[in-house]
Amino acid sequence: MNYSAKKESVLMGKSLHILNLEDEPADTGLIQSTLNENGIACDIVRVETEEEFVTAMKNSKFDIILADYSLPSYDGISALELAKKERPDIPFIFVSGVMGEELAIESLKKGATDYVL
Repeated sequence: MNYSAKKESVLMGKSLHILNLEDEPADTGLIQSTLNENGIACDIVRVETEEEFVTAMKNSKFDIILADYSLPSYDGISALELAKKERPDIPFIFVSGVMGEELAIESLKKGATDYVL
């Protein structure tokens, strides 16, 4: 399923399955509430380590990956590289308050679908 088809299925009432690489549970909660307030039903699986990220990608199907850029034990660029190698069909979006515009643009060059600062 391509990005447009995924977007269409979400708008038709199907739940969006999100893998969220994030070390702050409150940030995942903010993503969840923002999407819900905008009429997007979603199920979010939050992971914060490389091991959890790899396991989640292997054991579950996700429609999208939302990732922080910098975490204490893993980083978003490494996750992006792994996701592009293992699951290139899944859109990968950085959601970060610390990466800045220059790093955000660099992430797009490395294959990220988009970013939110």
